[in-house]
Amino acid sequence: MSNFQDFYAAGNVPEDVIRAFYDISPTDARFTMGVEQVSADSAYKEYFEHVLAAPNKNNAAIDGAPIADYDTSQGDRRLSPCQLPERGIQLGDQAEGSDGYGPNITKFDTQLEFRVQELYRDIEAAALSENASQLQVSGTTAGKLPGFFACVATNTRSNGTDGGWNGTIFAAPTPGATRALPESEIHEVLAEINTQGGRPDQMHMIPLMKSQFTQYMMTSSARIGAIYTPTQGGSGGATAVASIQMFESDFGAMEVIANQIMQAEEATRTNVAIVDSRYWACATQWDPRAKRLGADGHGESWLVSASKTLCALNERASGAVRDVNHTVAMVP
Repeated sequence: MSNFQDFYAAGNVPEDVIRAFYDISPTDARFTMGVEQVSADSAYKEYFEHVLAAPNKNNAAIDGAPIADYDTSQGDRRLSPCQLPERGIQLGDQAEGSDGYGPNITKFDTQLEFRVQELYRDIEAAALSENASQLQVSGTTAGKLPGFFACVATNTRSNGTDGGWNGTIFAAPTPGATRALPESEIHEVLAEINTQGGRPDQMHMIPLMKSQFTQYMMTSSARIGAIYTPTQGGSGGATAVASIQMFESDFGAMEVIANQIMQAEEATRTNVAIVDSRYWACATQWDPRAKRLGADGHGESWLVSASKTLCALNERASGAVRDVNHTVAMVP
């Protein structure tokens, strides 16, 4: 008598495979897709950052006297190079002509969808990094967009030194010794931003840092009260709420975002971005697109690329707490 295992061992049972790909890779570019979207008509996007003169409590003129103070400041010009990330697709004639698992579309369309998502992830990771901007040098050096932590230099806390605009590029900050994330430094940065005129609405951090943030906020050190909200569709049991989605200080409320694409700078060193999204923009020369490179025998190659940059329209509206060890508990 034969049973199923006999048929299977003999190769008489056809494969039964779900025709789908189950990919959970994060694709939500919360920072670069959440700020103003502008066009870039060249490989560089330029803009002006302006700041008013400091308040002068003794600004008092004598009636009839000539003007003593002329201010003709027109702002400071900034430049962000477009970054040109690329991904490749290479297919063979037989592979493209064969039936396969996955969505009921061609192999090219499947690969194109994946590569486009990867490019958006690359841009988001670069935008929330310490990367210095890089001017393109023909044939030798690729242009690179400035990372958030290279742009922000006015309202910061760290054990290293700030980067910021040096007259040509946004320079990368110099990292220092890591330490636990202090709540006090977040408040200090927010106070400085408020003095400058900014109103941050987002705080981006890697997921492991967000866990430390939430755990700290649930302790007595943070001096916050428990917040209860009704749960839809509950079955009568109590719901444990262990997440801090919004952080409100004396200077307004911010969404606390566990950015799944943002990367730690080193194994135990990361940064926290405090963002006023009104003063950032993502400039696009072109969104991800595919260019056929041509056929070579029975193969065909395609290039998928984008050209984008990050514009710090006024970095004084945002801030950063850098050189944080995300593996240790947050402190007051």
